Amino acid sequence: MLKLCKAIAKNDADNNARWKNLQLVPEAYEKLVALPLDFDEEVNAANRVDLIGHFADCISELDIPRFSLRMREYQLSIYDQAEGCETRRQDIEKDIERLKDYLNPLVSVNAFCRKYNRHLRFDNVERSPEWEKVIYEVEKEVDEELKGEPRGMGFCYSYWSAKKAALARHGIEWASPSATNPGVIFD
Repeated sequence: MLKLCKAIAKNDADNNARWKNLQLVPEAYEKLVALPLDFDEEVNAANRVDLIGHFADCISELDIPRFSLRMREYQLSIYDQAEGCETRRQDIEKDIERLKDYLNPLVSVNAFCRKYNRHLRFDNVERSPEWEKVIYEVEKEVDEELKGEPRGMGFCYSYWSAKKAALARHGIEWASPSATNPGVIFD
């Protein structure tokens, strides 16, 4: 578990490797919840609540929203036993509401963006279970394809192009942020 947490922290510190946490965080989470709540004083409810919050900070929760929702709901379910944790209950509840709204097909992309003060719209396919099933593999393919390419001005276009192609190989048609936000200038 400690080895996983160190790898997650290392990936989080390197923006170019953060996608790797899409696989590591669920693995670490499953190991954590498999331990009894009274396993030892280091793995108590308060530390779990805070650790899950840290896990959530190390991924883009909207890339794997169903998993993220399950993780946040577990976090809330043990909150009342988590004396002394640093995480606030209201923050967990807000995260759960945001994830539920994101996954709710009755909440439009525009309504979600307005409610959560997001300035950039996204492709609705990003909310799909199909997306969540393949996003780690897609990011892995894109990382391999763009290895060695400078990550400066204009890189986002190379990244989005490679991501669109990788998603297409997985049977998903995707519109990039530049396509879903006409008139917005990206670097």
